[in-house]
Amino acid sequence: MPLAIIIALLLMGSVAVKVENARPNQTLYPVKIHIFEELRSGIIFGAESRAIAAADRTGARLVEAEELRERGELTIDVRERLKAEFTAHVKEFGNRINALTLEGNTGAAARAGAVFEAHLREYERGLRALDITIKDISFAAPEASVSAAIGIRVGF
Repeated sequence: MPLAIIIALLLMGSVAVKVENARPNQTLYPVKIHIFEELRSGIIFGAESRAIAAADRTGARLVEAEELRERGELTIDVRERLKAEFTAHVKEFGNRINALTLEGNTGAAARAGAVFEAHLREYERGLRALDITIKDISFAAPEASVSAAIGIRVGF
């Protein structure tokens, strides 16, 4: 019995590694972003940490786009799916920043905003691979623009 448990755990670990390393042009990719990343997001505590996690997910999509483009594997279909995922993560990030701002937690919003901005700067080639410009990135703010509220500067 213990041997069966060990084998089952090793197999699950092997599958988990394959899912975690899946790229947008691979079969396991939807499992990665719609199950694994969602489960990971569900165990993050604190509004600021959740906002930073949303910013990190935007960065992950940009890294994936950049890697695929460099390898010549960024097809139109994959680019559009990545662009849609990136846009969804930006919206999620915006919602989390807006919630922090409305709660009056502008310090946490500014820290999360700095992470988001750093990802945009660091993975600028990924943005270009997805045919996205900085000016295309926006999310609804509650009253004033989030940029004004927390000092995010997305124009380079």
